[in-house]
Amino acid sequence: MNDREKQAILHRISREDRFRDPVLMTLLRKMGLTPTLTHGGNERGKDIVCKDENLFDFPEWIAIVAKVGPITGATSGTRSLQTVLNQVTECFTYAYKDPQTKASCPINKVVVCTNDEIKGQAPDKLVDKLALPDPARANVYFIPGDRLQILIDKHWPEFWSESGALLTDEDRMTETAALVLYVLASAFQFANAGGKGSKKPHLSPEEIQRKTNLSKTRVEDAVRYLLQAQYLELGKAKRVALHPKFTVGKLLMDPNRIRLLLALAEEVNSSQHFTVADVRRVGAKSSLGFTKRFVDETIPLLERGDYIRPDTARGKGHYSMNSHTLQEERPYLQHWLTYQGATPTQDHGEVQA
Repeated sequence: MNDREKQAILHRISREDRFRDPVLMTLLRKMGLTPTLTHGGNERGKDIVCKDENLFDFPEWIAIVAKVGPITGATSGTRSLQTVLNQVTECFTYAYKDPQTKASCPINKVVVCTNDEIKGQAPDKLVDKLALPDPARANVYFIPGDRLQILIDKHWPEFWSESGALLTDEDRMTETAALVLYVLASAFQFANAGGKGSKKPHLSPEEIQRKTNLSKTRVEDAVRYLLQAQYLELGKAKRVALHPKFTVGKLLMDPNRIRLLLALAEEVNSSQHFTVADVRRVGAKSSLGFTKRFVDETIPLLERGDYIRPDTARGKGHYSMNSHTLQEERPYLQHWLTYQGATPTQDHGEVQA
């Protein structure tokens, strides 16, 4: 199994609870540590806490901050630099209470770990912000997906063959969840068709049931997943809408742009690398017939939605396909091609529950 295949396995993890346990908890045990899962209402920033012995035989307490997906330099969002900074600050500010001895144990180190990349200068910025008020708090380490892969190779090589069984209950976007997301995205698109501001139409579970003809249980299960995955936000009276920060402006809602994305995904080579010229070539094919202007306007939208990523190591105009996002949202994208923005029960027959 090559590195690209291993990274694809790590990128499949979409739930932080599954990333914390079994992945990180098992890895930490394999590394000789004794981890305690502390994530919860009173975690004070700490997802996992480990006790280690330093070279002087003194105990050291290590807090793990676990994130799924890329950590960015943004100022908001669960994977933003500001959110991570807040968690790391809490780790150092509030001592860990040892459940065995009941003693308060100050955290000595914090490790920020993700199954994806840590973008740009986020680590340096975070350390600088921590060191400004208190240099002792700058004892922070970062483990992005490629470094996590190295640790797994070293301490738990069986993971790559065991991952299928370990992650079998990993939540994925089912056809049902994709249909619910499609209905909410379609409602958003209709509400904002005039182009005046950004409206967030909230639909009730009953309204979603009427539009999809799904059972109440299946709608509830789908909404629960979409809320956990942060595609949706919860409003009053259990009404839901597209999440204004994590979804609006990122989901593709234009069938032709979706066709271009799927065609591009079929064309890219095994390295998942391509250029702007490749996208233009794919879009100009007779089966699509898209103009250069349409293709060039679509590329930033694909990047914003994290379907593609700039490949800065190769230079300007180079990209790589993010197969994780594409495969996760493929059922949703297929619904757009099927229904073209119409309500499923309107013009295309009823969806079976």
